[in-house]
Amino acid sequence: MTQNPEVPGSPANRVAIAIAPVDYRDASRFPAEQQLADDIVECCQAGASVVHFHVTDARGRPTLDTSFFHQVVRLVRSRCDIIVQGSTGGVGSTVEERSVALTVPGVEMASLNMGSCNLFGQAYVNAPEEVRAWARRMRERKIVPDCCFFDGGFFTMLDWLAERGLAIQPCVAGLCLGFPNALPATVENLVFMKSKLPLGAMWTLVQHGYRDFSLLAAAIACGGNIRVGFEDSPWLAPDQKARCNRELVEKARTLIQHLGHSVATPAEMRRRFGLAPLEKAASSDA
Repeated sequence: MTQNPEVPGSPANRVAIAIAPVDYRDASRFPAEQQLADDIVECCQAGASVVHFHVTDARGRPTLDTSFFHQVVRLVRSRCDIIVQGSTGGVGSTVEERSVALTVPGVEMASLNMGSCNLFGQAYVNAPEEVRAWARRMRERKIVPDCCFFDGGFFTMLDWLAERGLAIQPCVAGLCLGFPNALPATVENLVFMKSKLPLGAMWTLVQHGYRDFSLLAAAIACGGNIRVGFEDSPWLAPDQKARCNRELVEKARTLIQHLGHSVATPAEMRRRFGLAPLEKAASSDA
């Protein structure tokens, strides 16, 4: 099994890179199982500690059949130690389709959208009781929720869940900016959203449609982690597209290092997220 080697540095200046490798808007280019697994493993070797992807069929369409997703997880886990994060998101997907990632062995984290908003020209509905149900399932399966915030009002869901016995601790958050019809990706909005986080929260900037890495640099400077990948954007620079996800991870790693920080490993992020060590997690999936 390929391991992402430990890098010197204190936890305070260690930055995690998450990779969201699949562009679901272009189903014609959806990778086969082995191709997707190879892509994820290469990203881990380049410095990514978390991978985020959705349950789909072999053509990239949402489905209740977890076969494709499960096989990718198995292939990845046999070769590297990256943290696997499933998704309970998806504009236009059914609640049932959005829930099935939580049933797949090997899923250690899952996105948890904390409210409703307009997104991609549609109403993106995450009703409170649906959020509560997903949070309860994650707790039952010892899956760490990655709480996704698209707007300032979403943060009230943390208190709403806590009042119903589902306090999310530690708080792991994704600050989601730049999505069509939602908050624009600006430094002002990043600082605003960060100010709403509970004390001690671990957070990642999820920027849709970025053409350069400037806001990602701002997130690092503000003490956050960053996510890159074809699901968010294929651009390395305004005039340069990446040929593969590994190039995006490599640029993210270089950016982190140029800012005087170092890259967090999957093993370190498991400890910070409160996840079981990989060996224990793997044995529980058998």
